[in-house]
Amino acid sequence: MIVAAVIIRMSKRSIGVGFLYTFTAVSGATLYPVVKYYASILGANLLAAAFLATAVIFGSLAFYARSTEKDFSFLGGFLFAATLGLVVLAVASLFVKLNFLVDFLYGAGGVLIFSGWILL
Repeated sequence: MIVAAVIIRMSKRSIGVGFLYTFTAVSGATLYPVVKYYASILGANLLAAAFLATAVIFGSLAFYARSTEKDFSFLGGFLFAATLGLVVLAVASLFVKLNFLVDFLYGAGGVLIFSGWILL
């Protein structure tokens, strides 16, 4: 779906609302089994808490970015490099087992980096 969106945008046509609805439906249909699996393993309360925490963090950062007069565009290069670092670490973790501390720092770093993308 993302490849189709890129091809459509490269041809200088607008993607449209229909494509957005289709992309949302396909994403929801493919994400449902994953959410169902983790809800059965970890419990629905943990999933609900994670959803609520994500919604509160996203909402508060989006509100802050919208209401402040600051320009956060200076973060773009750093956030891009940090995201590439996360991808490299994820690929490396496929071959090398990470200990708990590195795994925890990887998750915390991902939260901070993607929170920065919300501000941008």
